[in-house]
Amino acid sequence: MRRLPISLLFILFASFAFAGTKTTGIILTPTGNIKKQKAGFGGDLGFVYYIGDILRKEQDKTNNLYPIKSFYFFVDGKASPLGYPIGVAMGGTGFVVLQGSQPEGEYNMSGGGKIGTETQLFGFLYLVLSKEVMKNGTSIGILYGGIDKIFNPIIHNLDIKIQDESLAYFASLDTKIFKRKFGIEVIRPKGYNYFLVNTSIDKFLGFSLSYLKASPISSLIGYFGIRLNVF
Repeated sequence: MRRLPISLLFILFASFAFAGTKTTGIILTPTGNIKKQKAGFGGDLGFVYYIGDILRKEQDKTNNLYPIKSFYFFVDGKASPLGYPIGVAMGGTGFVVLQGSQPEGEYNMSGGGKIGTETQLFGFLYLVLSKEVMKNGTSIGILYGGIDKIFNPIIHNLDIKIQDESLAYFASLDTKIFKRKFGIEVIRPKGYNYFLVNTSIDKFLGFSLSYLKASPISSLIGYFGIRLNVF
């Protein structure tokens, strides 16, 4: 069975997002809030398509416009024992990650040559605390699960990939800039001096920027991503 083109999936998700669905997370990370802003259960769907490195620096080398082509689809479910204005939630997120083929090059995770299309299934559990501060939403939390599988498809370098890391910390902020909802999240694996920053601009065609720091690599990445609240 043929997979739906990435562009078609993006259009389908965007049509729901632009209908005004309220989100309960930034992109890959959740908040402690649920839709009804009171104790109960919540669920999200989302996808992220990391297109490629816009600007990638590794020591004294620079590589521009290098394709990543990693597609993340995820389903998130949470339980919140408290309501607004303090949100505390426990939950889990399941991922399907598709890794597209990449051209030959020194940055490939295979160490050179082509990477065929690969599919990974994994998930993580989380605990998150959210609080509104001066009309800005703030969240901090812990992730437990396949942290290495989040980072490695966008690192795409065998020599510095994360090995079996299962714990990470995250923090996020959501606010409004020029009447558009703006979000930013930071994910940091416990055992590595790496971090991933994802930004999100509401109703901006789903396009946003990420920043990856994985010593000795630093990279500015372009991606399409949408997170939808289901209930």
